Amino acid sequence: MSFPRPTLAELVTAAEQDLSARVLDGEPLLQQSTLAALARVQAGGLHLLYGFLSWAARQVHVHNCEAEYLDALAATWGPARKAASYAAGTVTFTGADGAVVAAGAELKRADGALYTTTADATISGGAASAPVDAVEAGTGGNESAGASLTLTSPVSGVQSTAAVDAGGITGGADQEADEALRARLITRIQQPPHGGAGYDYVAWALEVSGVTRAWCYPEHMGPGTSSPARGRGLKPGPVDQIHPPGRRPPPRGRNSRNSASPFLFIAIGCCLMIIQIQKTGHRTRDNH
Repeated sequence: MSFPRPTLAELVTAAEQDLSARVLDGEPLLQQSTLAALARVQAGGLHLLYGFLSWAARQVHVHNCEAEYLDALAATWGPARKAASYAAGTVTFTGADGAVVAAGAELKRADGALYTTTADATISGGAASAPVDAVEAGTGGNESAGASLTLTSPVSGVQSTAAVDAGGITGGADQEADEALRARLITRIQQPPHGGAGYDYVAWALEVSGVTRAWCYPEHMGPGTSSPARGRGLKPGPVDQIHPPGRRPPPRGRNSRNSASPFLFIAIGCCLMIIQIQKTGHRTRDNH
């Protein structure tokens, strides 16, 4: 059963009764007496200690601990908090042929968000595309195609305004929220790593910044097969491979296929879908 924490009023009454019994042979304390003041001081200190103990008890459990202790528990079990990621994309400059926008050129959005070019771009045919990264990490750096960015310092022969290319500036994600980390940590405790089980792939995908949901469908259309799947309202996006260092599963042993995973794997991010379909090899016979 839970421990009923006494209220401040209850602690004051208990202290007054204790002092009355020990000092005044059961006579009540006078309201303005020194003993009454001491009873209130003692009760206040005890109330503070009860509050600290109640707070400390909550930090032990992953379900209700605060951010600092949640990070400590996550570091113990493995799934560290995902850091914020930087948005990236390309923009198009216009100007005189031969003019160069050097790497490191700074651009500003209307709301003050800053971007820098990461490679030189030389105007040819009146235009040039240059890759850019957001200066600040997070979703605030994402920008849609066609948006205008302005050079903070003029470049000779180049128009001061650049347009975001068709792909937009994407990939920016905020630092993982407490509740998202808490959910991953609880899953890690309840489902320990199993050398490449279906839920291992889900856990590995969710370690990637910007990925918010993931599913794994083992042998989707029978043994040795995998095929694309489409969820309600979800559309397949760019194909990518997720293999965090040290995460590749081992061969399965007796009557195993090769070490590639026989899983259809889907992960959904803010503006991202990652699909991993690894082909399975022929069954092999283990004579050991």
